[in-house]
Amino acid sequence: MWEEYGEDFSYDLCPRAKIFRRDQAEVKDLDSLKHIMRYNDYKNDPYSKGDPCKSICCRNDLREKDSRPGGCYDTKVTDFHMAQEFRAEAVNGPTTQGDLPPFSWEDFNSTVHQGLPDHYDFPFISVQPALFMP
Repeated sequence: MWEEYGEDFSYDLCPRAKIFRRDQAEVKDLDSLKHIMRYNDYKNDPYSKGDPCKSICCRNDLREKDSRPGGCYDTKVTDFHMAQEFRAEAVNGPTTQGDLPPFSWEDFNSTVHQGLPDHYDFPFISVQPALFMP
């Protein structure tokens, strides 16, 4: 893929890798980890080049051309102490970080989504397998 399509398909030269390399030093705690994992400032980030999928948390549905559901569906984060207790924090749905609108199935009338929420604008929640709950 890299040879045919260029650095966007390179493990270390794609926009996502460049953004991680640039911003990783800002991760100091769980909140800043959540922030980087949900990051998508495609309108302003020079590595994104105006493409909502050239970011850490891709938003295929926001593309002007060939828009479709897809990309960053969810995010899960943990830290050392939480992992010792088999705990994590998770969020369902594409990022709404910054001024990005929540994902809505209404924008994709022909897409079947029975049993799924119509709109995705959820907060992180704490999760833990029942087997490991106190």
